[in-house]
Amino acid sequence: MGTLRIRTNQAKPGMIAAHDVYTLNNQLIITKGTVLNERVISVC
Repeated sequence: MGTLRIRTNQAKPGMIAAHDVYTLNNQLIITKGTVLNERVISVC
């Protein structure tokens, strides 16, 4: 399976971040390889 770019409101628990995720201010909020859960998704 390839990499898929999604909107944050499409994120589902169990998905894995393929890349580091940054805010518009270039602040790292999710590191590559993080398994998304409700808490992580709510940060976005």
